[in-house]
Amino acid sequence: MAYYIKSNNANSTVRDNPLYQDATTLNVAFGEGNNFPLAFPYLLTIWDKNNYPDPGNDIGMEIVRCTARIGDTLTIVRAQEGTSNIAHSQNETVAMLITAGHFNDPTYGYEAKINLNTVKETNATHTGEVTGATALTIASNAVTYDKIQNISATNKILGRETADAGIIEEISCTAAGRAILDDVDVEAQRTTLGVDVAGTDNSTDVTLIGTPDYITIDGQVITRNSIDLTNDISGILPDENGGTGQSTYTQGDILYASTVNTLAKLPKGSVSQVLTMGAEIPVWGEAGTPGVHASSHITGQTDPIQLADTDNDGLLSATKWNEIVANTAKETNVPTALNVGTVSNDTVAITSDGGADDVTLPAATVDTAGMLTTAKWAEIVANTVKVTNATHTGVLQEQQNSQLEQIKLMKST
Repeated sequence: MAYYIKSNNANSTVRDNPLYQDATTLNVAFGEGNNFPLAFPYLLTIWDKNNYPDPGNDIGMEIVRCTARIGDTLTIVRAQEGTSNIAHSQNETVAMLITAGHFNDPTYGYEAKINLNTVKETNATHTGEVTGATALTIASNAVTYDKIQNISATNKILGRETADAGIIEEISCTAAGRAILDDVDVEAQRTTLGVDVAGTDNSTDVTLIGTPDYITIDGQVITRNSIDLTNDISGILPDENGGTGQSTYTQGDILYASTVNTLAKLPKGSVSQVLTMGAEIPVWGEAGTPGVHASSHITGQTDPIQLADTDNDGLLSATKWNEIVANTAKETNVPTALNVGTVSNDTVAITSDGGADDVTLPAATVDTAGMLTTAKWAEIVANTVKVTNATHTGVLQEQQNSQLEQIKLMKST
């Protein structure tokens, strides 16, 4: 067993509030963990020093064994040397005191010699399986199986599975391995393996299926020869393996990629057709003289050319030219046939093929030219068309009468 580490005046206080009865870690005051050694194990005494300066007088005193420390946290084993594990209040004292356990330790007083491996009887002579007075020697036949290692389970063999030199390890021995190991001779092993039981030809049970002349076997040597693509390959080689994925072709067929990494056939076109590019794949199209056509394309091209219309500038197509010649190039719904529509005393409306009364002509006034309406005509007949506040005398009256007669005459005709 390991001997207990000692230290002078190593002490602190309990920081836990409280240190519970079943706790296995003890936290001491902040920064005071370094008061205790980092070598293990050692014994600690926990008691209420304020009320009991002598720990032997505190019935709640407990001795614990410390097995590890990280900073201010100590790992402890409770209730040592006949004491009981009880809860301890915060600020109780923790100290490395000399207890009976140190003297009961069989290594007491030999710690330094154990470290130097000098614990031996001076000049003693050893006999038996281990001999020698200073350097000890183990007899060559003294290490028996039961002294090497206890096997942990059945079906294990001793050896070394880990790379490089090292200590003996256990290696699992499978059923197949055990079947070979317990065979008495090679004939039995061939029987176990089912290979050339007679032991005459190690290749008698190896057979090549078919007639692949690019693979030959001689004894246990298999040789791969060159592959004849004509005679050694059958079936359709997929395009992803370097083939085409096609089994037959018609004269004039063209291979192209229909999608990524996929080949397809484009059957031959008709006489005079030309191969053009569609949106994604090649297509056959009609051939023609290069230039502008009614299809609004230039022969051999796929991008359309803008044709002129009522909203866009562009090329004049044959269709639009024929409309101009036939005098039918017009804006839809522009009226061409005009008829008199609704007539009132003040306005005259015109009806066209664009809709009824869709054009209204304004009446003439003294300030604006326009249509002579019936209202104005009545003013003329009644001789009420005059300049306000004007004074008419003499010849002017006769001229007005003469003009009135002429107007009446024009109206009657």
